[in-house]
Amino acid sequence: MVELETVDKLCSGEIPHDQVTDSLENWSNWLQLRITEFVEDTAVLRILAEQGRTKRVRRQAAEALHHLCGGPPGRFRLRDHRA
Repeated sequence: MVELETVDKLCSGEIPHDQVTDSLENWSNWLQLRITEFVEDTAVLRILAEQGRTKRVRRQAAEALHHLCGGPPGRFRLRDHRA
């Protein structure tokens, strides 16, 4: 239940980006995957794409980021889309 609340708070912007970085190691693989599916905040997805616990989390976050940024087909490169 707490993990679903975390997803909801991320979707609404209630959790600041610096807290995402600090909390990431305490979040389960399940939670990290759910975030990549439901959160549309590019800063949160970028953090997961770079620092997610598993390769699957990092890949899904990068794909979600690619989808939101509307980039060309092919592999998404994080360094090309940093602010």
